Amino acid sequence: MPDKKSIVLLIVEGQSDAIALLAPLNAVLAERRLNQRIGVDVYGTDCLLHEPRDKNVPSFSDPMEVIDRLKRAIRAYFKQPKNKLMPNDISAVVVVSDLDGCYVRPDHIFQNPIGTEGIRYNTSAHSISCDNVAYICDRNHIKVDALELILHEDVIQVPRATRKAVPLGAFYCNLNMEHAFYNELNELSQEDKLSRAQDFRDLYIHNPNGLMSFLKEISRIGSDYDTSHDARALIAKPCLRTSNLSYIIDWITKHLC
Repeated sequence: MPDKKSIVLLIVEGQSDAIALLAPLNAVLAERRLNQRIGVDVYGTDCLLHEPRDKNVPSFSDPMEVIDRLKRAIRAYFKQPKNKLMPNDISAVVVVSDLDGCYVRPDHIFQNPIGTEGIRYNTSAHSISCDNVAYICDRNHIKVDALELILHEDVIQVPRATRKAVPLGAFYCNLNMEHAFYNELNELSQEDKLSRAQDFRDLYIHNPNGLMSFLKEISRIGSDYDTSHDARALIAKPCLRTSNLSYIIDWITKHLC
């Protein structure tokens, strides 16, 4: 990437999310002739939620530490051998998260019937059935608090950067990216996630207008980035196939152009 380009660092949850988003978003910027000024790079880790090793004993990280977790993720990004950027090259940070139905009301979280395992979402009843109700209730509470703290902060100081704090954005898929992008409600294997992500990238890397049309076809809350975080709307339909990623290019250009 050119030295004087403004870089938006996307912090996503995993490798498949990075594959699906990185090249197509840069293609959109190129199609709009912004790629000489703005570029997107990516790092994979879940900053909203640091899960305990033993899921039978809920012990999540304090949601108030989410900004510190983001800063640790940024430090880890710079330590990668392939990285050639400097802290002052980062002009904005964007978190892309799977909400995992975290706005589902506690009284809509149910114990799995005998013989059923795992987490199952009901998109019509907007409910969750699971093996450990207390665990999911705790997880959801932590995710909501962490997300709302990011929205409240709005900016973040890039570690070791001499410039002022940079814009901080929060984008989401209401359940997960597989549900939002591929309409896959059930959990996919890691191999299937990577395969679907590669197919998605290949479909849109040379069709940036098609990508933006696709993102706009996914159900959205609100009419822009700010209204997409309306908590009342998220609570009303917490398992809807919803994402606010259609607003990401507008968010980037608003803050960097």
